[in-house]
Amino acid sequence: MGPIYTFDDIIDMLRRRAGVIILITLLGCIASVYWALSTPHVYQSSEVIQIEQPKIANDLAPSTVEGSSARRLQLIEQQLMARGTLVDIIQRFDLYDDLTALRMSEKVDLLRRSVTITGVAAPREGFADDGTISVMTFTAEMDNPADAQAVAREFADRTRQMSAAQRQSQTQETLEFFQRQEQNLIRDISELEAELADYRAENDLSLEGSLQFRRGEISSLNDALLELDREIIATRLA
Repeated sequence: MGPIYTFDDIIDMLRRRAGVIILITLLGCIASVYWALSTPHVYQSSEVIQIEQPKIANDLAPSTVEGSSARRLQLIEQQLMARGTLVDIIQRFDLYDDLTALRMSEKVDLLRRSVTITGVAAPREGFADDGTISVMTFTAEMDNPADAQAVAREFADRTRQMSAAQRQSQTQETLEFFQRQEQNLIRDISELEAELADYRAENDLSLEGSLQFRRGEISSLNDALLELDREIIATRLA
């Protein structure tokens, strides 16, 4: 190859070696196609769910809202990645049936590594980080696009079901607590009313201040009972 001084020299060089260039290009294309066909394909599918925050005030029913959503969702994620749940998903969608040499434990490990769960933190209110999660993304990688979509959707659906069941259980426990408090207040009021009736029957004249004190005590208990009724109604609506 001689020295190149002008653009015409470059064109002349390419013209003389056009056959070699075309041959190398064709061989490279054939090798690329062969490599692409021989490499196993991996398909990825994602499902996104939005996490709604509880609307019950903390001072009304703390047991239904205490604990960050990140902690609750972490517990749900641990349940999703448990062996029993993964085995159920594998059997439901007939995953890895072509890999007959794999044991079930190996299939479980393969599915666990094929699914990724990520969360996006909600915007902070002020400078405090309350661990609130606003969006969760479930990503599944499979050798079949239908399986990837089905697995990602299954994980998202199970997360919604577990979250709803968890919230329902906490709400039920809070409701039962309020009902027990209501029963205790009703019993206290009944005892005070019976004591007041006995006192009136035994004494023609009440001691100064005693009657007013007991009336005030009964009034306070009635107010507490009404407040509990309002809280029970709000909890049931939740």
